[in-house]
Amino acid sequence: MAKALKTPDRTTTLYLNKENLTALSEKIGRLKNLQMLDLSYNTLSSLPKSLGNLKSLEKLDLSGNKFTELPEVIGQLTSLQRLVLTHSQITSFPKSIQNLKKLWSLNLSAIQTTQLPTNIELITSLEKLQVEAGSLTKLPKNIGKLTNLIELKLNHNQLISLPESLGDLKNLKKLILYSNKLKSLPATIGQLKNLELLSLGDFRGTNELTVLPESIGQLKSLRELHLTGNRLTKLPKSIGQLKSLRELHLMGCGLTDLPDSIGQLENLEVLYLSGNKLAKLPKSIGKLNRLKKIYAPKSLEKEKAKIEKWLPNCEVIF
Repeated sequence: MAKALKTPDRTTTLYLNKENLTALSEKIGRLKNLQMLDLSYNTLSSLPKSLGNLKSLEKLDLSGNKFTELPEVIGQLTSLQRLVLTHSQITSFPKSIQNLKKLWSLNLSAIQTTQLPTNIELITSLEKLQVEAGSLTKLPKNIGKLTNLIELKLNHNQLISLPESLGDLKNLKKLILYSNKLKSLPATIGQLKNLELLSLGDFRGTNELTVLPESIGQLKSLRELHLTGNRLTKLPKSIGQLKSLRELHLMGCGLTDLPDSIGQLENLEVLYLSGNKLAKLPKSIGKLNRLKKIYAPKSLEKEKAKIEKWLPNCEVIF
């Protein structure tokens, strides 16, 4: 930092990561034009009041420190756009965080707590929230107050259920939830009219969904639906209402049949069915004129000729 202080007005970026810092000097406040500050992987548990002088700061990385709560001074960083707090132990945000009207990205991945920090709902400008590879067991009931959220990444946690207020995230386009322990989805998920990507499955099969709510069919903007590795025995008829769907991932779900309504997915291009126990496909699948590829289970090999007749322009892969 000594070098930066020699030309404080010209310093816009400062990397102090992995410097074994236990405290940050009050002199940091002299860097009035600082736009990016990386303090990650030190042993900081507090911040100096002079940090509030950094009115031009746009990105702050406090990952891997000893904070359990953020100090009030954080609310004075009124130009802050991105805040990175990965590998942290933070349990609460100060109420002053509501002053960060430009903060659009918050990364809490690998957070070492079972719940999101209190007062997170005050960051109403937030558009992207990442909490990947953490220990979350539940989401706050008021998460629906983050109405400007566009992208919510919660994969590789321990979530069993989701709050009803999730349906209030009207601007959400991407919802990533694979590798959790989900047993059900709230019916309010159908209110996410702008959702384009819903990822609820992966090859590890750690989610445990057995049914989908009928309201899933209300997701009119959905382009990709990932359900691989769940325990679905059937799909709701409303699945056919997903008119914007391009990709449907259903590998290893234990399905024994598909609803006739699947033939209504007029924009579907790729259908993943490997690892299921399907004896046949509904004839309505022949209506999927835009389908380019089907990844079919071994149980359908004897049906290959029929499928190819129904879908002459589709590649069938076993």
